[in-house]
Order: sequence, then C-alpha cells, then structure tokens
Amino acid sequence: MKKSLKGFISYSHENKAEKNRLIKFLAVMKENNELTTWHDGDIIAGDAARQEDILKEVANSDLLLFLVSADSLASEGCKMELEEASKKGITVIPILLEHCDWKYHQLSGVEVLPDKGKPISKWEDKSEGWQNVVDGVREAINKLQSQADPESDISEEELRAEAMFHKGNVLMMLEQIDMALEAYSEAIKLSPNNPAAYINRGVVYNDKKEYDRAIADFDTVLQLNPRDTSAYNGRGNAYKSKGMIDRAIEDYNMAIQLEPDLAGVYYNRGNAYDNKNNYDSAIENYSTAIQLNPNFAEAYNNRGNVYRDKAEFDLAIEDFNTAVILKPDCAEIYTNRGDAYNGKGMVNRAIEDYNQAIQLNPIYASAYHNRGVTYHKKRDYSLAIEDYNMALELETNTNGYCNRGRAYHEIGAYDLAIEDYTKAIESNPDYAEAYYYRGNAYTKKSKFDHAIEDYNTAIQLKPDYAEAYSDRGVVYLGKGQVDRAIRDHDEAIRLEPNVSIAYYNRSGARICLQEWEKAKADLTTAKDMGMNIAVAFRANFGSVANFEHISGIQLPEDIAAMLTSPQP
Repeated sequence: MKKSLKGFISYSHENKAEKNRLIKFLAVMKENNELTTWHDGDIIAGDAARQEDILKEVANSDLLLFLVSADSLASEGCKMELEEASKKGITVIPILLEHCDWKYHQLSGVEVLPDKGKPISKWEDKSEGWQNVVDGVREAINKLQSQADPESDISEEELRAEAMFHKGNVLMMLEQIDMALEAYSEAIKLSPNNPAAYINRGVVYNDKKEYDRAIADFDTVLQLNPRDTSAYNGRGNAYKSKGMIDRAIEDYNMAIQLEPDLAGVYYNRGNAYDNKNNYDSAIENYSTAIQLNPNFAEAYNNRGNVYRDKAEFDLAIEDFNTAVILKPDCAEIYTNRGDAYNGKGMVNRAIEDYNQAIQLNPIYASAYHNRGVTYHKKRDYSLAIEDYNMALELETNTNGYCNRGRAYHEIGAYDLAIEDYTKAIESNPDYAEAYYYRGNAYTKKSKFDHAIEDYNTAIQLKPDYAEAYSDRGVVYLGKGQVDRAIRDHDEAIRLEPNVSIAYYNRSGARICLQEWEKAKADLTTAKDMGMNIAVAFRANFGSVANFEHISGIQLPEDIAAMLTSPQP
C-alpha cells in the first residue's frame, strides 16, 4: 500500500465554510489512506509562536492546497505559508473559490482546480465543482507517489526539474518574479525539453519587459510542439507588448485555429485590435470571449472601454455595470465607468465612481486625475488642483501637468500654469497641446513673442491645429501684424469652418483694416452660429467708446449696434 500523503490547507478566515466543505469532499481519500489534511483557522494576529508552529506543519506536508479568493490573496498568513512551501519545494495546488486578481492564471502546468480555472462560485452544481477538485487532487497525489516510487523510471534530475518548476509557479503567485525566473531557468537546465518551463519563463520575461527573450522561449516551445496554443498566445502577448500588433494577431489567429474555445485568446486578440483602433473587431473578439466565459469581467471592462471610445456611452456603462458585479473590488472598473458617465455629461455620477475607486485604491493616480478633470468641468478649480496634485504625487504624467496648468490658468495663476506646461513639455517634447496652452498663458502675460513661438511649435507638431492658428492670429493682431492675423484666421476657418470664435476674431482684424462689409459678414456668421458677439465684445473692450479710444478707429453705426445690442 502506498504511503498516505499530507496536505496543508491554506485559506483565509473568511473562507472557513469553503475549507470545511473541501475537507468533507476529501473524506473518502482520508478513509482510503490517500491523503490526510491539516489546517488551522484560529491563527491569532501577531502570535509569532503560533505562526511558527503553522509553518512547521507546512514544511512537513507533501502538498499545499491553496484556497484562492480575494481574501486569501490579501492575507499575510497565506503569503507566509506559500513562501514556506516554495522554500521546501512543496507542490502547491490552487483551488479557485471565486473570480479575483489571479494574475498568473495563464501559466502553463499550474495545476489550478477546478478544471480550466472555473471558480467554485460559478458552478451551477457546486458539488460537481468540488468533486472536480477532488479528482484533480487525486491525480496530483498519484503523480507525486509515482515520482517517489523507487522503481519509477523518472530520474533524479527530472524530479529536481519538476520541483524547480513548481517552485517557480509558487513564486509567481507571490509576485516574486526574479526568483521565479531563476527557478524556471534551473528547471530548463535540468530538463531542456520541458515546454511548460519555457512558457512560464516566457511569461516572466514578458512581465519584466524583456520581450525578445520571451519570444525566444515561446519559439523554443513551438519547435518542440508546433501546435502548442499556450506558446502562440504567449508569443502574441510579447509581440503586442513590443508594439508589433500585426504579428501578435497572427499568433492569436493560430492559437484560435488550433483551439477555438479559448476565451483568453479572443480577449487578447481584442486588446490587439483595440491597439490598432479597429474598434469593431475588438468588440467582436471581446464578445466571443464573453460568450465562451460569461463571467469574464476583464472582457466586459475592455469592451466597455471600446464602446466609450466610440462614444456609445450607454453600451459602455452597461458593460461596466456587469464588470462591477463580477469584480466589485476593482477600482479600475469604477474609474472607467466614471469616464463613461463623464462622456454623457453626468459629472456627479462620474465623481461618485471616482470616489469609489479611490476608496478601494487610495493610491490610484488615474482616479484622482480623472476626478480632477471632472471638477475642472464643474469649475471647481481648487478641488481639481487638489486632485491633480495627488495624482502627480503618485505618478508623473504629462496630461496631469497640462491639466493642472489649465486649472491654474483658469484662476489667473499664469506663472504656475506656465511652470506646469513646461514640465509637460519636458516630459514629452512632442506634446502639441502643452505648447498651445503655454502660448495662451504667455498671451495673458502679454509675452507675445513667447506666445507666437509656442503656437508655431504646436502647429508644427499638429498642422491641423485650428485653435492654435486662431489664437496666433489674435496675438499677431495685438502686435499690429494685421495681414498675418487674417491669414491665420483664414486657415483656422478652413480647418474648422463651424467654429464661431474664428469668424469673430477675423472680424476684429478686418475692422482694423476698415473692411466694413467683410467684418460685418464675419460678425453675422459668428452670431448665426450662436455666439453672443455683444458679450464677447464687452469682455474684450468694455464699450464701443473704449474700443474707439484704444484703437483710434470709429465704428460704423451698424457694426457698433451689432456689438452692443443684446442678443435674444
């Protein structure tokens, strides 16, 4: 009779009921002398001696059954138990209780239970899910016993390679990727034809942004087995990370051709199409992923992002609502839904979602930044600046500097605005908008040559930048270069013929040339487009008398009436 193995159950206190359920389903294995289990649900926080006893039990076990949930992933006790298992080379079998941030679920050879990583919570008949776990545990025990059999054909080197491979898997769960890389490399050294070790090392290299090394490992797997879908998927991910999107799609296509029901590969191909701004193909792939796995929260989230980018905000919000139900503790989904509410103009609903995201993740820079943008829209500039400050403390971001600069601009703090625009430009010298906004700030400070220089750069970087042409035209007019001002306004109108401010600004240049009919035509066009030209004129000059005093130009009565009469 083969020796009974000992299994240590690692779990969070919040999952005590699931732990008890597992023990009941393992009862037959205990009666058959296949497996005995040890667990302790009464760990006292801070009791070092008690924790030491528990780690000794881990060290004396043959395998560790890790009940995976959001709670256990956050548990320091579970982390210590996994680390001890890794040190001792103990096989770890993750048992998924619920959808959670199971970061490395696509690692090859990780014996995740139930089958195909379908969490217990998503089985219609949960007893079927638990029995699937028992079958998987029994298979793992048989494998361990075969390896321990003195008459086994498995060599000592192969056993060591297997141990190092499993150690790498545990280290990946603990996000200790450098140590995992060493373990996988040692496994490959001991067993050079182990495709799973190459795949997992490729995943690590991709995570470390060493994309060429990742691709080389996936290439090796495909030389060993040209039909390995995990290798095509992994290599596709590496190509996508390198920006080689078409090559990535080719690999995803091959994986899907070999195995058409892989939800994760459709999801990855959807991400690749999204990177190409091929939104319809991205949506089609996310939809297939959802059809294959209706609980795929990330697919709902990313499809929602694409709908948002297409300005189909209601469909986006519908997807984010589903994603929130599936992953209620994911701050990113709330932030994305906030962005969709922003797109609909529902700024208060947007702020509610950003608040929730920040509550879930108090160091989430994007949530602070986007909430700042929303406060900015509401003209709550002080609150906007507070959020931009927090976002920039957490993460240097060119948009953050530019947006905070705009908020400072709105409250008249032009020097602070210029300082932020300059930081944005230093971070990204090709950021046309930062030059444009800095040009506006220089204009407010009457530094017209600096303003023109910035507008020039903005136009050079973005030749269709109508606003930059229009505002440069205003500065040229202020410098008395009327012809150049008109040329810039002409170009702004050519680029964006439906923007009223360009016609209004061009009318000012034509008034200076006393081209009265042309000036009147531009004012009429601006007014017909809905601009209140009298309000704009008063904001600039106060009154006709003041304008005439400053400019030395006497306005015709009809134009003076247009610029002073209130519009209905």
